[in-house]
Amino acid sequence: MTSLEEQCRVDGNTSDGYHTFNELYEHRHTMFSIICREYGGWKSRLHSDGTMMDGWFIAGVETPQGQATYHLPLVWWDRFTCREIDKAPEWDGHTPDDVLKRMASLSSRDQQWREAVEEMDIKTVSLGDSTLDHAWGHGYNAASDELNRQKAKILESMADQSGLHTKGVKYTTT
Repeated sequence: MTSLEEQCRVDGNTSDGYHTFNELYEHRHTMFSIICREYGGWKSRLHSDGTMMDGWFIAGVETPQGQATYHLPLVWWDRFTCREIDKAPEWDGHTPDDVLKRMASLSSRDQQWREAVEEMDIKTVSLGDSTLDHAWGHGYNAASDELNRQKAKILESMADQSGLHTKGVKYTTT
């Protein structure tokens, strides 16, 4: 017979009947790795003060509403295909609730992008005999160069408006 303490033990294998905590954390880690990759996130083995818990790293992304960060198991390091920095930016005091709200604000960045493109009237790029609609650099060299310059201009403008330049973020395109 097991004791009440053993019956009430909560660990990574504890389940709500559908998923274990371990499964849910794997989902969170996967989704945040995608957010970091798609929204210019970063990863670091050190906090801003040079400390870190053994076996962990920190990853984050700047949102329109501020930082969103998570500590992650070091085994996930290579799965985060984002910029590696020596030390994480100084923590801005965000809470878990702030992280949820800030990550949700990333969709407003997508809307800002669409509005910026519309305002700049980037509709076509002429290549002599052919015209490309919103090519955005998909294998067209001459068009790619021009579109990348225009995208960089949009990103720089958005960074100026959001104050990202004051945080050391610089946008470039390749």
